[in-house]
Amino acid sequence: MLNRFLLVVVFALPITIHAQQGEPLKSARAEFILSPLEFYLDGGVVGDTRVVSKHWVDRCAKGNHSLYGKPYTDTCPKGAYSNFWWVDNIEKGDFMARGVFGQMIYINPMAHITIVKLSTWPDYLKPDFSKKTLLAFRAIREALSEQGI
Repeated sequence: MLNRFLLVVVFALPITIHAQQGEPLKSARAEFILSPLEFYLDGGVVGDTRVVSKHWVDRCAKGNHSLYGKPYTDTCPKGAYSNFWWVDNIEKGDFMARGVFGQMIYINPMAHITIVKLSTWPDYLKPDFSKKTLLAFRAIREALSEQGI
């Protein structure tokens, strides 16, 4: 299957993606983020080598929605949190890493899509910006899926 990577860049500056508040997960430029993420699209395998179990990768896109409440459900009504990833929609299999100023890595293994957003917001945690960004990511996912790209 075709691996589809979309890079949304306004400023190509080094970024920090946080796994949880105050815990840096990755600081890098986009080209260093995209390549390693391919193993998520391939079920935890790089080339012929299993890097992590398929179960672990599958759990990244699933979580216990009943433990996921406000304010998070305002942005991701069908979301969850699992394996240090934010789940956008447990039905669609979308999950993401989120930076505090709007940087995002958005992955959907079922649609074989990864989107990296490096641009930043003018302030810390902007729920309206989160909603609009996720609407754009979802629209890209749906458009590419419908076109069979």
